[in-house]
Amino acid sequence: MKKLFSIFYLILFSFTFANLFAYEIQVGIGNQNTKIFPVQTNFDYNYTQQIYSKNYISYNGGKITKLSFYYEENNIANSTDWVIYMGNTDKYEFNSKNDWVPIDSLFEVYSGNIYNFLSNDDDSGWMTIELSNPFNYDNNKNLVIAIDENTIGHASGGGMQWSGFNDGRWKGLSYSSNSNNPDPVNPPEAESRRNIINIIKLEFSLPPGIPILNLPQNGAIDVNIRPIFSWIVPEVNDFYGLSEGYKLYIKTEIDEEYAVYDINNIAEIDTIYYEFITLLNYNTTYYWTVSSYNSIGEGETAPVRYFVTLSLPALTWVKCLTTPNSNVSIDLEWSYDTNNPPAYINIWALDYSEINGVETHPYPYYDPVNLINEDIIVNDINPYIDEISPLGWKKIARIPTSNHLTVNNYIFPEMVRGYYYFTLFAESNNGQMSDVPEEPFYRESLSYWPGDVIEECGIINANDINILSLTWGANQEYSQNWNPFCDVGPTLDRSRRSRPMPDGVINIEDLMIFAMNYNNTNYDYYPRNIPEIQPITISMNS
Repeated sequence: MKKLFSIFYLILFSFTFANLFAYEIQVGIGNQNTKIFPVQTNFDYNYTQQIYSKNYISYNGGKITKLSFYYEENNIANSTDWVIYMGNTDKYEFNSKNDWVPIDSLFEVYSGNIYNFLSNDDDSGWMTIELSNPFNYDNNKNLVIAIDENTIGHASGGGMQWSGFNDGRWKGLSYSSNSNNPDPVNPPEAESRRNIINIIKLEFSLPPGIPILNLPQNGAIDVNIRPIFSWIVPEVNDFYGLSEGYKLYIKTEIDEEYAVYDINNIAEIDTIYYEFITLLNYNTTYYWTVSSYNSIGEGETAPVRYFVTLSLPALTWVKCLTTPNSNVSIDLEWSYDTNNPPAYINIWALDYSEINGVETHPYPYYDPVNLINEDIIVNDINPYIDEISPLGWKKIARIPTSNHLTVNNYIFPEMVRGYYYFTLFAESNNGQMSDVPEEPFYRESLSYWPGDVIEECGIINANDINILSLTWGANQEYSQNWNPFCDVGPTLDRSRRSRPMPDGVINIEDLMIFAMNYNNTNYDYYPRNIPEIQPITISMNS
């Protein structure tokens, strides 16, 4: 007969790390043995219960995932069909042979054949049973282990011997029979009540620890809509095991429940950096936390943090110009933040001749007193609705992300020869809108080239000069040859394509506009893509 170590444990229980996910406790000291517990292999049927005091276990509690018995002689061939139960109990000992712990207060942790759990050493060794249903031991009460063995047949000879220790109290009840298979629901009176019980090992699977949140910092603002979440990996110690994965919880201030993202296959490093794949909303407050999990389950979540995402960046104006060599057409160009690109661009237009509350007229008259100024052109647009604003802004286009658009009758059917203001809104993929561009939030342009009065084709040529010559010197008040379409000077800023400021007289100011645009309705090298020293010749048709 082999003894379990000649100098068996100096303490009643001992701890070891089984692995980074589990903590192992050995309960019991001494060099005694027992053939009664956990089962008597020289009987066909067995039912036993053993109580292990909480001070023997002396652990903070958790899920027991493995149970081990040490056998000193292997003679178990006909006693391998076991059902194992565990429970938390207030009992410190069995007061009589009928003082069984009721089965309805126990939890089945294993049912099956235990033969394959024997050590490779046939003569002796630890038989470690992996529990199919881990037991949650609370360490507030004592632990009871019950075994119901139901294999027909028994070992020959003296039966199997197990290592045990003397607790000094009646910690074990046993019933064995070759004819009567005891029912754990209503067990018969025990045949023996013992103070020598098995030395065992309990393996507690350690739950994962609590991550420490790192980034975004609590209360952070202007966080990217594709943020990087970072947290410090929980420490592995006596109470917490290694994390196998993480769950990221995130929600907005109006969401009732958190969205959960499972993050696994992460290398064992000190700090996790996780780039969020799903785009968040702009200018939104988010709450987030992280928990870790392993084979035991999910651990506690870290204290909740919050952050605010950045606003959708506004667009930046690049140009707003009359389309070269065209009529009733304006080219718009803008830029956007390539790190936070919009999904759509919304273009709004304001017709100079339709500004509410201002007395003005459409082409070719306009407003000679220049009542339109920066104080009147205001942003009263609600970009989330398509209604005309009080001032008269109209949404004319919503296009996929781009940096330019030519506005013409195809885009804006109401567009005519006239003067227009434009502004822009970036739109995210979930319908959020940016602010308007920085001041001035709008740009303005004529939709035609001043002087293009005869064919309206986007070209000022000799035919247009002929019309100018026929009305030269005319006065709006009394001249019969008056032509309002030639009264294009001076312009608002004295340039060749700015809004005309009609003065009621056809004179040199009008001629200057015609001359500057003559064969020059584009933005090439000024004046006509020819050397400046070459004279300009204007020919008049007879």
